[in-house]
Amino acid sequence: MVAMNGISNTADRLTSLGRAAGQEVLDSLGEQHPELAGKLRDMLFTFEMLKALDNRSVQEVLKEVDRASLAMALKGAELEMQQLFLSGMSERASQMLAEEMEFLGAPKLQEIEAAQRAMVDLVLKLEKDGRVTLEEAAVAAG
Repeated sequence: MVAMNGISNTADRLTSLGRAAGQEVLDSLGEQHPELAGKLRDMLFTFEMLKALDNRSVQEVLKEVDRASLAMALKGAELEMQQLFLSGMSERASQMLAEEMEFLGAPKLQEIEAAQRAMVDLVLKLEKDGRVTLEEAAVAAG
């Protein structure tokens, strides 16, 4: 098993390669060492990176994401992240999502993290398909 600071150093190096190259390395690594690749992926591609989505990209994500999953992911997010997605919706849809988030009460951290991870995976897939754009500099800084 690789020590945590070794994983952190590797994540830093992969970040310096850029997201696309880093993803390719992780895909290859995942064939031999899926657990290690998963840990690195979690460090490299975080929910916070979604702040780099432009308005058009937010619209694309909203078309594809499951509303219950979105509510769960945003329940544990900063206000800035919530506003990013809520502002991409109609007023009525925004109100309905805010209500759904309220009805969730206090979900377990694991549930929030799983929903956030699913959103990150969706965004990475949409980016690979050319349907969304993430600012590389914003991701590297985040």
